[in-house]
Amino acid sequence: MFRVFDDPVSGGEKTSKPSTSTGRKPSTSTKKPTTSSSASSWAAQKQAQLEAQKAAYQNYYNSTAAQLLQYRNQQLAAAQGWYDSGLARLQQILNEQLAFEQNAYNQMVAAQQAAYDRNVAGTNAYYAGMYEQAEGNYQNQLATAQKDYERALALLQENHDAGKQQVNDVTKDGLQQAYIEKMMAQKNIAQQLSAMGKSGGASESTLLAMNNQYGSSRNALETERIEQLAALAQQLSQQKAERTTSYEQEKRGYEDAYTGLVSQYRQQQAAQLAQYEQQKNQYISDWNADSLLRQQGYRSDYSSELTALAKELAQQQMQAEQFYQQSLFGAQSELQKQLAALMGW
Repeated sequence: MFRVFDDPVSGGEKTSKPSTSTGRKPSTSTKKPTTSSSASSWAAQKQAQLEAQKAAYQNYYNSTAAQLLQYRNQQLAAAQGWYDSGLARLQQILNEQLAFEQNAYNQMVAAQQAAYDRNVAGTNAYYAGMYEQAEGNYQNQLATAQKDYERALALLQENHDAGKQQVNDVTKDGLQQAYIEKMMAQKNIAQQLSAMGKSGGASESTLLAMNNQYGSSRNALETERIEQLAALAQQLSQQKAERTTSYEQEKRGYEDAYTGLVSQYRQQQAAQLAQYEQQKNQYISDWNADSLLRQQGYRSDYSSELTALAKELAQQQMQAEQFYQQSLFGAQSELQKQLAALMGW
């Protein structure tokens, strides 16, 4: 609670209260005339003096009543001025308190926002690093898988080429062996005929049979070579397809793991940012609740002081009015007494 007013009358400049006394009676002694001729003149003179005295009493009363009214008005004006001053001070104090609360609120909100911004920036920076790390690991996994895939394909191709070379070499050897066997057969027949004393070499049918046998061997070897090469090609195609499928599955696995990790990070980041927001809002809400209680206290104090101020004003006004009425009544009574005494002299 605070006091902002003092006694408007006793605490300020005092105004002298007007006196209600009419003063001494004016002298009315006149010598009574000794003759009847002067009796009428004496009576007229006395009546004139009486009227003059009555007028003097009335004038003094009027002057006193005017002074009392002036004094009353001065007292009422002083009380009203004191009230107005106190009211202005009360309003000033309330305004200062409310302004202080508003300023404190603005500073608090700015501080909370700054702290929130720092937390958000720190969290975003942290998760930016986590995203970058996850992206880097993911790209490294893809690059490694790509290299392994390319090496696997190269190895398959190398094994395929080696198999082809082996098939071609076996076929070449077979062709050479078939040719050698044909030539050896021809040589053996010539030797046999020479030993039998025959000349001219083998018969045409015998040579034709040998050539047909050689051609059949060559065809069989070439057919087998083509079949083996086709089998190797089919095997290579199947192995490449299987390795490609495995490679694609591996990439999808890395991608799923990467997107899952990023999604987890985003959820964690969003939850952390939401927590910062909730903490900031809760702090502001709690502060507002406390501030509202303080403001209610300020206004309650203001209302109490205003009520006391109004009561004091009413008291001072009542005292001023009572003094005026009592003093005026006293002056009126004094006037009546004076007039009664005057009429009875």
